[in-house]
Amino acid sequence: MPETPVPMVPVASSNLKEVGYRSDTKDLHVAFKRGDTYVHAGVPPEVHDALMKASSHGKYYNENIKGRYPQYRLEKPNG
Repeated sequence: MPETPVPMVPVASSNLKEVGYRSDTKDLHVAFKRGDTYVHAGVPPEVHDALMKASSHGKYYNENIKGRYPQYRLEKPNG
């Protein structure tokens, strides 16, 4: 079953491009400027909120999300 698209919000960052969040599954979607998108599972809403309010999205991501929550890379659609 294909994954339901998550609305993505652009962020001002040198590394991150967009962030999306599914509150029903607590999945945080992070799209990078290099083209990869990762999904982090089980991210509490307050962590997503703090990421979106952070003065440096990339720094907050690296210090509070990366490596702390299970993650997988989304495969890019063909074509």
